[in-house]
Amino acid sequence: CPRCTGGHGLFFRMFYLMEPYWNFIFLLLGMMVMGVMLDLLPPLLTRTLVDRVLVPRQHLHWLPWILLGLVCASGGRQALNVFIGQLSATISTRITR
Repeated sequence: CPRCTGGHGLFFRMFYLMEPYWNFIFLLLGMMVMGVMLDLLPPLLTRTLVDRVLVPRQHLHWLPWILLGLVCASGGRQALNVFIGQLSATISTRITR
């Protein structure tokens, strides 16, 4: 359209269309940051498992807790992915409509 062809018109128009949904967009951004934090947890737990439990064969009582942490981090990330997908689909559908 004529008002979008020049310069950054399309970019600013997109922000205008997203204006009623800023709260949802910030919620989505927060959920994505939480997802990155959950992605960083398994390598930390794996390092602890290898360096302090399996190789020196010490702190074997930590093993169930570390494995539970790995399972919970993976399950939490998958659940978070579902909510991120649902929320982003809802926001994009409403903006497009």
